[in-house]
Amino acid sequence: EDFQWDFYNADGSQAEMCGNAARCVALYVFKKGNKSRKMIFKTLAGPIKAHVLNHNHVEVGMSPIQKEKRNLKISVEGCDLIVDWVDTGVPHLTVSLDTHPFLFISPDERTRQVASRLRNHPVLGSIGLKGQNVSLYRIRQPGCIEAISYERGVEDFTQACGTGAVAAAWSYHQNFPQQKAVKVNMPGGLLEVDFSNMNPLLRGEARFLAEIQLSQDYFS
Repeated sequence: EDFQWDFYNADGSQAEMCGNAARCVALYVFKKGNKSRKMIFKTLAGPIKAHVLNHNHVEVGMSPIQKEKRNLKISVEGCDLIVDWVDTGVPHLTVSLDTHPFLFISPDERTRQVASRLRNHPVLGSIGLKGQNVSLYRIRQPGCIEAISYERGVEDFTQACGTGAVAAAWSYHQNFPQQKAVKVNMPGGLLEVDFSNMNPLLRGEARFLAEIQLSQDYFS
């Protein structure tokens, strides 16, 4: 392993993995002088392989999906839902909007309430599932979906979520196994997920925006 990281959510809670942050960290380390475009770093989800491609695109090998539950039935806010639960480094609940048309990819207040309740729903907690992110998706065309994630530590929908993109693409892939490469359009941009191997690959562009130095006083 070339290095290790500690990842924290916006509220200060620690998370096992973040797919988009992994891509950003890989690009940062490469631009700061790492001689190889390929690297391995340690996370709480296990070792992660990253590859800086051309034009600031970065590919990350995610953890193998070993924990999953499909077609869970649950009622929230008067809505009867069928959802999948999958661990893509962090746990995600995925909801297909093609089968739940009363929820929206551009979330209204009801969609937010449903996602918030799903984060720690007692029915899920009773079977050992709690604290999960919630990712909604819908099919745009074969091999291409649109998705948005309600993230723990933020408690709202975010512009993009790498582990959420993998989770949504995985649920889509279970229904269409011939589609091993899935494009995922999120509000913040396009990601690609490849299920050709045991470790899903997450690809997308990363951009170097700024470097901020914090004094020791900030942490005390």
